[in-house]
Amino acid sequence: MKVLFIPTALFLLGCLGSAAGDSSTVNAGHVEYSRDEKVYADFFLDPFLLSLVDRDGLCTLKSHNKSQEDQVSTHSLKMSGPCEFVRSPSKDHQPLFYTYQRGDKKRTVLIVTGGKPHPTIRDQFMPKGCGTYLAKVLVFRDHVEVIASGKENGPAACPSYGMDEVFFAA
Repeated sequence: MKVLFIPTALFLLGCLGSAAGDSSTVNAGHVEYSRDEKVYADFFLDPFLLSLVDRDGLCTLKSHNKSQEDQVSTHSLKMSGPCEFVRSPSKDHQPLFYTYQRGDKKRTVLIVTGGKPHPTIRDQFMPKGCGTYLAKVLVFRDHVEVIASGKENGPAACPSYGMDEVFFAA
C-alpha cells in the first residue's frame, strides 16, 4: 500500500498555478475544487487521494480513486469546519491510520477531528481550537466509507496529539 502525505500548501500551489483565468474550479490532477471550497488537508492512501474540504461551512471528505478515471466521491463528515486528520505524534505528523483484515476484506481506518472548536485546547494544526467531533474514514480496496455521528465526542481531540488504536477499531 502506497502512502503519501501532500502538504496542503504545496498541493494547492500546484493546483492554483494551473488554474485558468476566472474559472470557477481548480483542477488538481482530476480532482476539482470550486474556488469557494477551502482544502484543509490532503492524503494519498493508494489508490485514493483523500481531501478534507470545507463546503458551505461543513467539513466534507472528497475521495478520488486514482485507479478509476474521474471517480470522485463526496462524503459528509457531519461536522463544521475546520477539520483535520488525526496525526501521528512523531515529528513527521503524518495522518495516523491502522489497517485491519477480516477474511479477504481489508480496510484502513483514519480519524478526522473537527466541529465546534474548543475554546482553550489548541495545536499547530487547529490554532483556533481543537475539534470536538470525530468521524472515521474507512478505506477499502475499491471504495471509501465514512462513519460520522454528528455529535460531540468529549472535550477536544487535537490532530497532533495522536490517538490510541482502540479508537480506530471499526
